[in-house]
Amino acid sequence: MKHPRGIEIGRPRRDGITYIGPVADPISTAIDDAQSFMALGGMCPSCEREAWIDRHELRRKWGNAMLNSLQPRLRCLGCGNRQGNKWITGQLPR
Repeated sequence: MKHPRGIEIGRPRRDGITYIGPVADPISTAIDDAQSFMALGGMCPSCEREAWIDRHELRRKWGNAMLNSLQPRLRCLGCGNRQGNKWITGQLPR
């Protein structure tokens, strides 16, 4: 069951998103700082699962929060891990 204050690293989507890498500086990066052609996602270090998160839903729920403050709320749906999950970026297809 999804906790109302959590952010789940969901099922992997095959939307043609090209993985770029981890967010360089989540401490000073807000949700709105990501460019419109970039996708935000989460990566679990335990099972190496990567999944993309709906940025508009994230913005609606948390406002323009810093990614570092939301990082402890990331939870992997594959293994249930809550520790050490990282933000990743990808490029949306044209």
